[in-house]
Amino acid sequence: MDNVTVENTTRKNAVLMGEQDCTIAEYPDCRVDSPHYIGDGECEGGAYNTEECSFDGGDCLEFNTKYPDCKVDYPIYIGDGLCFDNIESYNTEECGFDCGDCDEYNLYKFWIEKYPDCRVDDYSKLGDVECHKNYNMKACGWDGGDCQSPKKYGIIFGATAATAIGLIIGYLLFRTFYLVPRRQRQSNIEDEKVNDVTEEQL
Repeated sequence: MDNVTVENTTRKNAVLMGEQDCTIAEYPDCRVDSPHYIGDGECEGGAYNTEECSFDGGDCLEFNTKYPDCKVDYPIYIGDGLCFDNIESYNTEECGFDCGDCDEYNLYKFWIEKYPDCRVDDYSKLGDVECHKNYNMKACGWDGGDCQSPKKYGIIFGATAATAIGLIIGYLLFRTFYLVPRRQRQSNIEDEKVNDVTEEQL
């Protein structure tokens, strides 16, 4: 095989393998490794998702509208059901936390950092405004705060009981030293009036 044949074969393989830039007739300023990806129905990132390539032949228009500040190489990974936490910037607010794929992971990460000794089956139940019996433990922050701690309940109950007792005692004192003497005085006054009327009639 002569040198010309070897060179042509190498160039052909390079094109097939996407190892050199190629241009597309519709987008003369678009230079990408694999032109056949343009307009294939899937949004490619990087050089494909540019104005020169008409935003991947229109494949990335919806993605760019939804996540205008999300810059990743493979937009097709966004919302594919898998959380890419340690790859580029998929798990970011700009990318909708991987379009929701990382919500469960982020929730787990949040609670495990807050309560490192908490081991439960479903971390989404922590702090969901419902008290779960199996999660109501100190290590899990009393179900992420959904279940009040026994100590707190005791304080609340004790304060309530003390208030109630105080009100009862206060009423008894008020009744003993104010109401009863007042009623007695009123009764004495009425008796005196009756006696005066009787005396006048006599």
